[in-house]
Amino acid sequence: MSKPGAKENLVPGQEYDINKMFYRDYMTEYFDEKVILNVDLLGNSEEYIKRIVSKELLVGKIKFEAGKDVDAKKIEKYAKCELVDTYYHCLETFMRLFISHASFQPCPLMELSSITPHEFRKKVKQLVAGNFDNLNNKYSGDDTVLLVLFGSKKGNISINEKQLKNLKEWIIFCAKELIKMDEYNSFKHGLSMFAGFGAMKVTNPKTGEVIFEKEGDAIHILENKECDTQYKFSLTNIFVEYDFKVILTLFFNELIKNIIQIGYYRYVHYEKDSKVSGVHFTEFNYFELTDLFYKKGDIGARLGSYGTPLIYEDDLEELEKTDD
Repeated sequence: MSKPGAKENLVPGQEYDINKMFYRDYMTEYFDEKVILNVDLLGNSEEYIKRIVSKELLVGKIKFEAGKDVDAKKIEKYAKCELVDTYYHCLETFMRLFISHASFQPCPLMELSSITPHEFRKKVKQLVAGNFDNLNNKYSGDDTVLLVLFGSKKGNISINEKQLKNLKEWIIFCAKELIKMDEYNSFKHGLSMFAGFGAMKVTNPKTGEVIFEKEGDAIHILENKECDTQYKFSLTNIFVEYDFKVILTLFFNELIKNIIQIGYYRYVHYEKDSKVSGVHFTEFNYFELTDLFYKKGDIGARLGSYGTPLIYEDDLEELEKTDD
């Protein structure tokens, strides 16, 4: 018999104080600040090194000096990895906040803290499929999106159908990013990813004509993939458009700010369906932005990654058969 969950048998009336603490102290500028710091670091690595190598660093009672082997390339790689990590961290934060608020329970923080990895992944898969209608049993999918992000239902807010569709596409995009999340997981679990350069060219074997090619910044990770007879390692190169990730981190953090601002009114001030000051809708067009970074119809431009499997004994056996 499983143990009751943390929300079971809870004495009612404690939600208000939790809500007040949560919405009052939430760090809405966290991702903005991380992006600004790392973009600045990426563009000014030499100045950063000059500033810290000749300076004693102090935190609390601890004093130390930066290592002498710090160089610009290491700093730039660090900043690039941090931008990737911040991007996925922001998307996961947005998605968890969105799902926990979309249940419309008395205390979203309790929902946020009690959702299991399995439940979270199930909800994300639901959103990947574009299903917004089963996040709660009170509102339609469209009203759920608008209430969570803008504080009002359809008809009470000046957002048209095209804008609503655009917004839902961004939420679906976020869900799809979180389902694969190879870069983020590799960063979290033992720092097993590293920044580098990737290049790929595909040619027609008969004519030698280049079908498509791509090169640029990449993150390299070692994946464990399920194959026919066993799991196998594959070295995967994931192309990274850092400017794309930066702009989307800032965008999703604006939506996070909306959720927190509306939550403050809904759960602390109890103005459940009123216009909330400070909340805004951005004309951040999903279709135009993705076409800006991924040329429409260009397979090479849309290629996100490619993998190189490691060699196994059965691969050698197949090669030997081919030679015979």
